[in-house]
Parts: sequence; structure tokens; C-alpha cells
Amino acid sequence: MLLRVRPYEAVPGSAMELYRRWDQIVREWVVSDRSETLGRVGPTGLLTGRLRYSTLIKRCVAEFDALGARDIPRKPRVGLVGRDPCEVPPRCE
Repeated sequence: MLLRVRPYEAVPGSAMELYRRWDQIVREWVVSDRSETLGRVGPTGLLTGRLRYSTLIKRCVAEFDALGARDIPRKPRVGLVGRDPCEVPPRCE
């Protein structure tokens, strides 16, 4: 998501800051199915329940979609196709 929104961010560095926030959240989630950073507060004021993977992804995508973007035309996507140079013994060809 970072690479998709970075070229269009209105405030330079905001996409990276959001990425770092979500990196921390996902790391916490992988360890314990919960995230102190994200905070899932129930009526008692305590973190409640486990986060589901689908919920985590939906919230992450929503925050990246809400990131302020410049109104410029879409940049072309570039793909590189090539061959990794490697040494192959002649008997293998």
C-alpha cells in the first residue's frame, strides 16, 4: 500500500509515517492477536477480544485510502522483465 500511495501524498512523509504505524500494529497482532497501538476499546475502557485478519486489513486499507492525495494524473506503472545472470555448467543445457 505504501508504494501505491507514496507518489501522490499531499504531505511528504505522511505515507511513510502511516506505514510505520501499521507495521507496529501488524507486528503486535502477529504476536498476540491484539494491538495496543490500534486499540480496540470496549465499554469497560479495556482492550477487548481478538482482532480478525479481515478486520485488520480493512482498517489498514481505509486509513491508506483516507490519506490526503494530490490531484494529479496517475503515473504509469513500470515493470522490468529480465533474466538473472547465472553460471550454468555446459552439461546442464
